[in-house]
Order: sequence, then structure tokens, then C-alpha cells
Amino acid sequence: MSRDGKLLIAVRGLRTFSHSAVTVLVAIYLDLMGFSLVEVGVFLTLGATGAAVAALLSGIWGDKLGRRKMLAILAIFMGFTGAALATTTNFSILTVAAFFGGFSSTSGAADGMGPLEQSILPTTVPEIRRTEVFAIYGVVGTAAVAFGSLAAGAPTIIQGVIGLDQVRATRLVFASYAAMSVVVAILYLLLSSAVEAPRGVRASTWGNPFKLPSRKRIFTLSGLFAVDSFGTGLIPHSLVAYYFFTRFALQPEQLGLLFFASSILTAFSMWVAVRLAKVIGLVNTMVFTHIPASVLVMAVPLVPAAWMAVALWLFKSFFSQMDVPTSQSYTMAVVRPDERTAMASARMVSRSAGTAAGPTVSTVLWSSGSATVPFIIGGTMKITYDLALWLLFKRVKPPEEMSGQRI
Repeated sequence: MSRDGKLLIAVRGLRTFSHSAVTVLVAIYLDLMGFSLVEVGVFLTLGATGAAVAALLSGIWGDKLGRRKMLAILAIFMGFTGAALATTTNFSILTVAAFFGGFSSTSGAADGMGPLEQSILPTTVPEIRRTEVFAIYGVVGTAAVAFGSLAAGAPTIIQGVIGLDQVRATRLVFASYAAMSVVVAILYLLLSSAVEAPRGVRASTWGNPFKLPSRKRIFTLSGLFAVDSFGTGLIPHSLVAYYFFTRFALQPEQLGLLFFASSILTAFSMWVAVRLAKVIGLVNTMVFTHIPASVLVMAVPLVPAAWMAVALWLFKSFFSQMDVPTSQSYTMAVVRPDERTAMASARMVSRSAGTAAGPTVSTVLWSSGSATVPFIIGGTMKITYDLALWLLFKRVKPPEEMSGQRI
């Protein structure tokens, strides 16, 4: 792996770490500030909508403006959400900051930086190591989610050490998130010119996606990812944390431990996914590991005891992200190299757009009487995605599978 690949993965870890701590805390914090559950959903929806817009812009302008510059700009915008949460309780300002900051409510979230990172990664290793590098990218991100989740317990430590109350201690975490965005922007600028798109691609950009040779494949996959992400958006980590907080009275430090453990399981599972893909193929790995996770999600609100719900969530965590490195590798393999930024951007836009609608729908359903409904609908949507993906793409093989060479 080249120096750029190592730096890119390290930066991914830093920004995911800081984002994950905020993800666990934000819904609980907004509740403490007196906002309604529906208002929390609106905040999360606007943040995910901003992430979708950022992903779209990175696909349209990223290669033309320069990938390093675009990444740095998006990183600075990322800090807007943290700065607003740390300094104001004005709901209008918070929602505007969530939008422009592209704040997604899922740890390790989809954002505008993802498409550019994913289009760069395959160029940092030989083609034979493509799936492996995406697994490393995923594992580092998931490990960062784990330790970021632990950092959600920082307000409790700050209260004991400095003597701040819970609100001010939580705001200090949000301020740290804003500061980290500046560090991330600087690190992106340290990438070499080798990460930029070829000169011909920069000149043409992919401005009209309807003219791309692989447009049918790109838009079909993107539509399926939107269905899956809508299911995810109904039960994002922020609202799952809120569910455990209100249903079983788990405190932020306990929730941090829960998401830490689940992320460690997820990181381990990504290595398993790479090896499984060598045996049964990328599409089969994506589908047949994802369905059990969705069934387990649907069972979480049906159990009466906290330990049962925690056990189901942890078990689900082992399976739920095994499709991430495999789907990233697959989508980069089934389009031409000069279409990779377009594919990664379309994938991220569809995921962010699908996720954006979920929190508001979920909180409205939740407020209407039952926290169970979002889990059931979310799991059902995700299983629908799995079955459709398998039926439509089981015969669309990446090059190494057509040649009999697994990577």
C-alpha cells in the first residue's frame, strides 16, 4: 500500500472517531435540551440530507476541482455541526449547521468525503489487493467507531475531573469534534498529487451521469442502496442509543461500552468477510451475511430485558457490516476505472438520501405510540434490498471472479 493509502486510512480513522462520540450523545443531548423526539428526527434528517448533497457535489466537482482540495473543504464543513452544538441551543441554527456539516446519525457514516476516498483507494494497491484494502479501510473505520463510542463516556469523566455539569461537559465533546475537522482538513492536503484524477478525467468530469457507459448498472445499484439505507435510517445509532436510554435507562458511558463492543465485533467480521468472499463471491457474501443481521434487528424491541436486547444487538453487529468492504470492492470492480468516482458518489448519494428520510419517519412513528415499528420496518426494508440485489446481480461478476481468481 502506498503512502497515500496509509494516510487516507489514518485520516478516515480520525474523523470517524470524533464523529462516533457525537453520534452516541447527540439525541440524548437534544432531549436534555428540551427538544421533542420529532425535532430530534428533523435535525438528524437534515444532517443526512446535507451528507447526500455533499456526496453529490464531490462526485460532480471532486475530480475537476482536485480531490485533495475537495476533501479539505468538506472536512472544514464537517466541523460546523460540532461548533453549533457546542455554542447554541437555537433549533434553526442547529439544523442549518447539521445540513451544511453533513452530519449523519450513523457511526462511520456516509458523507461527502467517502466517494473521493473510495475512488482513490484502489489506486494505492495492486488490483489483486482491492478487496483487502477496502477491508482495512472498513476495519480502521469500525475500530474508530468503537473507540469513539467509548469517548461518549467522556462527559461523565469531565464532570468528575473538572466539575462541569452534564450539559457543559457534553458541549466540550462537541467542540472537540469541531477542532478535529481542522486537523482532518490539514491531513487531507498532505496527500500527494498521485491521488488526483487523470488529466483527461479532470477535464471532462462526469457532469452528466446519464451519459456514462455504465449508467444502468450505477443507477440500479444506487437505487438498491437507497432502499437499504432507508431501512438503516429508521434505526440509526443515535436513535438506537436513545432507545436503550429511554427503554432500559442505560447511561451514556454504558452506551459507549455497548457500541464499543459492537464495533469490535464488526471490525473482526470484516476480515471474515474478505475470506468468505474468496470462497462464495462478493455478491453472495453481501447478501447472505446481511439477512441474519436484519432479522436480529427486528427482534431487539421485542425482548423484555436489557441484557437480551444488548445480546441481540451485539450478535447483529457481527453480521451487519460484512457487506461493507465487499460492496465497496464490488462497486469499484463492475464499472470502468474512469467511472469510479461517479459510482462511489452515486452510491454515497443514494445511501445518504435513503438515510436522510429515515429519522423523521422513525420519530413520527415512535411518537405515535410504538418504538417497535421502526425496527420492524427497517429490518424488512433491508431484507428486501438483499433479495433484490441477489436476483439482479448474482450473475454480474467482478473481473477476478470471471477469471477464477479470488481477491
